[in-house]
Amino acid sequence: VGSGEPRIDFKDDAKGALLLEPTRTNSLVQSNQFDTTWSSTNTTVTSGQIGVGGSLNAWKLTSNSNSSESYLRQTVSLSGISSLSVYAKAGSANNLFIYCGSSGADPFAYFDLSSGIVGTTSNVENASIKSVGNGWYRCTISGNNINQNANFYISDNGSAISNNGDSIYIQYAQLEQGSYATSY
Repeated sequence: VGSGEPRIDFKDDAKGALLLEPTRTNSLVQSNQFDTTWSSTNTTVTSGQIGVGGSLNAWKLTSNSNSSESYLRQTVSLSGISSLSVYAKAGSANNLFIYCGSSGADPFAYFDLSSGIVGTTSNVENASIKSVGNGWYRCTISGNNINQNANFYISDNGSAISNNGDSIYIQYAQLEQGSYATSY
């Protein structure tokens, strides 16, 4: 929607309602171009995948290492309460692990992309998973002082480890100051 035009939400009612939310800045650079400012470890990224609403700008993340951590990372730094979100869909792996930081005390959460539930969490204010149709979910964690790294891991059975060939799909990553995620 263009600037100054109202957004209408038809989620709960066919008549629609105004969608009112604060203006925020996405702190992730090239937040849907995962082969540029993002670094990958043991992960191959493939563009042009079918995404949310039938778009063709989703990305397939495939582990290229056996029994190792496979992830995408972007260095970030925000103070206060922030929210990190991404749209995700199961591939041959069913889990996404979102981790913010570089030490064990930093916020993280596991998301089951086959059943749509939040698994283990740590040091988060909130973690949520919301179906957006066609097997896609918006996965969000909110925590204090999300800094150093925004990480999206291919996860096998709720661990940070994946197997060679495991894959998931992601789209539209967003990191913003605030206790909940706004529209991408």
